[in-house]
Amino acid sequence: LAHELLQATHAQEARRASITWRVLQERRYAHLGPVTAPETAARTDFALERTLAAPVDVVWEILGDFGAAVRWGAPAMETCVVEGVGVGAVRSLSGQGLTVRERLLAHDPATRRLSYSILEPHPLPFADYVTTIEVRPQGPGSCRVRWSATYSPKGAPESASGLLAKVYDANIAGVLRALGLIAA
Repeated sequence: LAHELLQATHAQEARRASITWRVLQERRYAHLGPVTAPETAARTDFALERTLAAPVDVVWEILGDFGAAVRWGAPAMETCVVEGVGVGAVRSLSGQGLTVRERLLAHDPATRRLSYSILEPHPLPFADYVTTIEVRPQGPGSCRVRWSATYSPKGAPESASGLLAKVYDANIAGVLRALGLIAA
């Protein structure tokens, strides 16, 4: 019985502390007006697939290296700095006065697949962005690259998907340049 009373007392104290904290926060930010939950945009999926005339392992060696994005990234990308190693590492990509930070979420060399998210804040027309790159064999000496993303658009969804199509195509062209398959 004493144990049950002690648990009930702790639960009451926790509720009181929670209520007190909420009241203090409401008072602290009262000058900002009423608090409302932000509207959340519907999640959008986007994917782009391309067949490359290059061996799957060679393409994966390029795309699977999270810290080597400058090697294959869009020409506007000037620097790539990585903090940490493996899953959880964060890379900062900079170019044309903009910086975007990305966190490695998954990296599986066996399936030639990696996923990363873009960390907030960033200047891009989407939020909650997660992308996956997959490289699959397509036949002798060729492979299929699938670049997919899930995100919440900020504004018109077409704006974000149009940007992603351009960026993904530029990145795939960068892979082809890195392989010497197209001129630099």
